[in-house]
Amino acid sequence: MSKSLGTGIDPMGVIESFGADAIRWTLLSQTGSNQDLRYSDKKTEEARNFCNKIWNATRFVLMNAPGGKPDQPGALEPTDRWLLSRLHATESAVREAYETFDLQVAAQHLYRFWWSELCDWYIEVSKSRLADSATRTTPQWVLLTCIEAFVTMLHPLLPFVTEEVYSHLPIPNKAPFLMAARWPELPASFAQPDVEADVERAFEVTRALRALRAEIELPAMQTIPLAYYVGDLRGGESIVRTQAWIETLEAGPPPEPDKALAVTIEGVDLYLPIVGLVDVEKESARLDREQEKLSAELAKLDQRLSNPQFVERAKPEVVERERANAEDLRDRLSKIDARRAMFGG
Repeated sequence: MSKSLGTGIDPMGVIESFGADAIRWTLLSQTGSNQDLRYSDKKTEEARNFCNKIWNATRFVLMNAPGGKPDQPGALEPTDRWLLSRLHATESAVREAYETFDLQVAAQHLYRFWWSELCDWYIEVSKSRLADSATRTTPQWVLLTCIEAFVTMLHPLLPFVTEEVYSHLPIPNKAPFLMAARWPELPASFAQPDVEADVERAFEVTRALRALRAEIELPAMQTIPLAYYVGDLRGGESIVRTQAWIETLEAGPPPEPDKALAVTIEGVDLYLPIVGLVDVEKESARLDREQEKLSAELAKLDQRLSNPQFVERAKPEVVERERANAEDLRDRLSKIDARRAMFGG
């Protein structure tokens, strides 16, 4: 920080507002090899949100594991093996980052594992199993295994929240304090890159179906009756169906493909029938507004690109960018025409 009066930041004030762990994460997560540190309250607020995410997700797991950590199950589902494989890869990357003092890379891997992989995907996929006493022990074991390893790896960066979380974990052979715990020793059997590829392929298909839903403004988590797919989901049908909030996911093309939104992802063709899902008048009005806006933008671009002085005097990369923007607008207008045809317009 500058030593000039009024240009510094009192860390005690930041700690009072956001917590000590938050300011540690703000600074340590930026300690790369080729950049200066940039402090901002926004970054620290995001760091506090990460701490809250760790605490709240752990509370959810503990609420769903009232009997403590069960014995290791004999059989694991693909999503179980996927998360354990991601844990194994994260441990390897974080250990290497610590050994080379690259705290930024360690922070990136830990953040991704917790927020995206464990919280956004695994917990969501596993909620139905956790709610069923006949199936809950396997995700309980997987989650508590991952949380114990995660807080141990994260402890050097966020010592306070991880120590508190560790004190509540119902796991055997706990150290008196997390700071005295051994580094995670994960079996090589956890690493299953083929399972990772298959499960993440199902996640990509799920994202594509969610994007189709968003195109017609269907609320997230609102179950819709039917979707179709053509291709190999490699056993990920259940993931796609539950996480894209679809009641029935049927193999094969729809009977009326011209009345369905379609997209291809990872070699799989997806179809979302719109009959009964869309208010035709409302959607037609929205398409009219969007078409009018895009047409006006395209007219301005075409006028600029048809001007010889602009093409000759502007930098070549600027001209190419404008041509690419014009092509993108034409593509979007073409999609609007196709969408309008679905409604008989």
